[in-house]
Amino acid sequence: MPTTRNLESKDPQILLNRISKEFPELSWDNFKFLNHGWDHEVITLDDRYAFRFPNSSEYLEIFKNEPDLLKLIASNCVVEVPIYHFVASDGSFGGCTFIKGCELRADLLSKVSKKQQESIVNQLADFLTTLHTIPKSKLKPYYLIPEKFQDDMGKLKCRVEKFLQDTLSDKDYNLALSILHEVEVVHSNNKPLVLVHDDLQGSNILWNNKNDSIGIIDFSDRFLGDPAHDFARFFEYGDDFVRQIYEVYAGPKDSNLIERGRLFYKRLSIELMVDSFLTDKISFKKAKAFFDKVKSTKTGKKNINSW
Repeated sequence: MPTTRNLESKDPQILLNRISKEFPELSWDNFKFLNHGWDHEVITLDDRYAFRFPNSSEYLEIFKNEPDLLKLIASNCVVEVPIYHFVASDGSFGGCTFIKGCELRADLLSKVSKKQQESIVNQLADFLTTLHTIPKSKLKPYYLIPEKFQDDMGKLKCRVEKFLQDTLSDKDYNLALSILHEVEVVHSNNKPLVLVHDDLQGSNILWNNKNDSIGIIDFSDRFLGDPAHDFARFFEYGDDFVRQIYEVYAGPKDSNLIERGRLFYKRLSIELMVDSFLTDKISFKKAKAFFDKVKSTKTGKKNINSW
């Protein structure tokens, strides 16, 4: 999640002009401008293509390998993922297939039939299995690196002290520090490194109820890491949903994967509280409500050193 949006344009006409200049053969009748995302601005054209514009130098660099990497993922995956048909000559933006569907929010999942829920579980488990079992030899051309844990954790702890020490109650502040300590302990134990999506929230999972299919979008936070990272966001739907996916999942797993995912979910709530001081994408009130929701959930194993 970038905090410096140095490439952002809030004027959709500027972005449309860039598309027209780069791809003069392309025409459209209608467009939508989506700038609620954290790391890209998006223009959709006639619900056929989605053009993504990285809004920071960090994500501009990440974008350069994304079109080819998604082709690799798509070649092995039954779940629909974006395929880029247009990439700017300087690699600064691109247009991919527009994947139709509704964002899989928790309230939507609760309304679909049991059969549809089972289909969603199976598709998500298949997607993770495929993603997490792509051989590292095939990933080498895409310059994927392991999670920069020490750097990221160091920055997070400094920001927690700066922004949260005088904002949270002593009890909540100490709990936040305790959660981060648990994450550090867990990370010190070697886990298999796999290609991780790392942002499987409801807005990046699209459910098409016409054909009961799932689409996965926004791969910009990808890295090589613990497969448990990709289970973290599923706790938005409840523990049972996470366990169902885990049971079908056939990638690298162990008996503590779910609990590591829960711990990473708790860390996310702390990151979002910090982000509320650095970006306009989330309010502190909303981030704190998330923290309050997840902070007291218990892990299934007390000895985190064995994770």
